[in-house]
Amino acid sequence: MKTILKGQAAREKLLEGAQLVYDCVSVTLGPKSANVAVSRQWGMGKIIHDGVSIAREVVSSDVAVNMGALFVIEAAAKTVDECGDGTTTSTILSYELLKQGNALIQSGKVNAIQLRDELDAAYIKLLPNLTEMAKKTRNITDLEKIATISSTQKDIGRLVSRAYEIVGLDGIVTADRAYGVSDQVDITEGMQFDQGYASRYFVTNPDKMDATIDEPFIIVLDKKLSHENELLPALGKIIGQSTNIVVFGDLEESALAVLIRNKMEGKINCMVIRPPRVPRPRQEFLEDVSRLTGAKILTTEIGFDIKNFDVSWCGRAERVYATSGRSTIIGGRGDKAHIKKHIENLKYKRDNPENEVDREMAEERYAKMSAGIVVIRVGGKTEIIQNERLERLKDAIGATRAALEEGVVPGGGVVFLKLQKSIKATTNGAKLLRSVLDTPIKKILENAGESAESAKNIIDNIIGFSKDKMYGYEMVTGTIVDMDEKNVLDPVKVLRVALANAVSVAGSILTTEVLIAQAIEPLALNE
Repeated sequence: MKTILKGQAAREKLLEGAQLVYDCVSVTLGPKSANVAVSRQWGMGKIIHDGVSIAREVVSSDVAVNMGALFVIEAAAKTVDECGDGTTTSTILSYELLKQGNALIQSGKVNAIQLRDELDAAYIKLLPNLTEMAKKTRNITDLEKIATISSTQKDIGRLVSRAYEIVGLDGIVTADRAYGVSDQVDITEGMQFDQGYASRYFVTNPDKMDATIDEPFIIVLDKKLSHENELLPALGKIIGQSTNIVVFGDLEESALAVLIRNKMEGKINCMVIRPPRVPRPRQEFLEDVSRLTGAKILTTEIGFDIKNFDVSWCGRAERVYATSGRSTIIGGRGDKAHIKKHIENLKYKRDNPENEVDREMAEERYAKMSAGIVVIRVGGKTEIIQNERLERLKDAIGATRAALEEGVVPGGGVVFLKLQKSIKATTNGAKLLRSVLDTPIKKILENAGESAESAKNIIDNIIGFSKDKMYGYEMVTGTIVDMDEKNVLDPVKVLRVALANAVSVAGSILTTEVLIAQAIEPLALNE
């Protein structure tokens, strides 16, 4: 049976779902924010501070309301996929745009399609103002501050800064659990690629939509497998030693389906990571994976044909981790002498290029191969504490990575106040965007215990102070301070992506005129 709603009734159900997510997630914003406790179907519950993990736990028994929740959850998930942080900000902005935009549509003063187009135009016009305020950061102190703000814990901020001191600002930092109560920072052979898993069926952590395989046997393919029979003999030989398998290669649907089916049946724990489609980057990608893990590149050109597969051709690693757009090999078990020689060859190509493109490509590969990977392993007295700290650490690492990519701006929500003042257009969409930009700082103040009236007065005072400098509210002292001097920073990329995804999901929901939801039928029980 399906539920069909039209017009305002449809939008109100979607808004109700958005509010459900907002109510659960928004309490985690700011330095004095709270955690959320989530039960499990079995075992002990968990304490979460990570926005997207909380959002994915939100489910309504009303299928129409649930659709609205899922739209906002998708915006949060896209934010964390792209920059590793900012999901709470994205959720808050999404809900406020929906709530105020729906009120405009309900009043009859504006057409939904026109409002969406004006909102998109206002965001595009606003974007240069945000990027102009950014300053590049290559400073360990800045990264420690950003990590501390993201996680709201100074010890996590120190762990992240220590990791970057070890591996360098171009190195890769990842998070993992420690085996005891103490934190550890370890460096290992590893590399990160801008290639993610080939299918969501390989996900091992639905909360984060990522996949992790420990101690895998690694197959590297330089030919496209188009038939399931090409892969089965190799799988059969590996399964005799391990069920953990990662394939770096291009598989067509029938061959890919073999792995997915076996994973879903619990026979193997596997993942496929497709290489780039462009020939040269593809060859370089496979070569780097091969050197790092010790795998033979399976291709008929040099005699390693998958038809004659031998398990010794597999590479090994401590762990392979992947999201939809990125993969990381940790603890590659390739021959150290071969890895060293490979790095030296890349350095030679960087220093003696035939053209600028060659130099740039060699430099990027050399930096990735030579830097290694630092793994921060967090401990905890209980599993609940350890899991919560791990999620905070992952957010902190994502925030610092985003800061290195696009720079930083003063934090605490004050940049949105500055952007609010820069919107001069008088369209309904521009007014809507301007009216919601102060909601993050309002929520930060609310979570710190300030009343609505007190929060309004503080924001008015901040705006009064802010001329050429960026002033904000320091929660600890309860005073208005120069955010630059206090080194309170936010990554530009996090703010940009959070706002972009909020505008996108709001535009989609506000222009919805009909909602068709499939009701979940209860299972009939035989008497």
